[in-house]
Amino acid sequence: MSDDQLWTDAIERAYRDYADDVYRVAYAILRDPDGAMDATHDAFAQAFRRWEQYNANRPLRPWLQGIVSHLALDALRRRRVHVKALDAIGRVQSMSPVLDPGSDDMVRRDAAPDESGERRLHPEPRSPNAPRSIECCIPLRPGR
Repeated sequence: MSDDQLWTDAIERAYRDYADDVYRVAYAILRDPDGAMDATHDAFAQAFRRWEQYNANRPLRPWLQGIVSHLALDALRRRRVHVKALDAIGRVQSMSPVLDPGSDDMVRRDAAPDESGERRLHPEPRSPNAPRSIECCIPLRPGR
């Protein structure tokens, strides 16, 4: 057998032997079957990419379970941040200005009407020293 065939057989055997255990760890953390399946596949993909870090003198199952637990916890954190962000976006949208279809000016729902009776949000005057865009304020990484 060639080295490639041995490598492929070892990966298939590891997936066949440990995928259920890895899935159970992911499901215990996420409580979502689809998310647990994604985390399981991601764990095996990451294990494949980092195979040189695996110590062959130690059991494979705990190493794979450690990878999937970190991936599942990261997914859980992203889910919580996503929910909090959606709540914040909803609150901001209720207070934010909207475009008036008839002009380029911004209209604010809670703004007091001006002399024409319209609720316009006029841009504040900009300081002559204020940067025009954020790109001028971001330092470039070395080597760029």
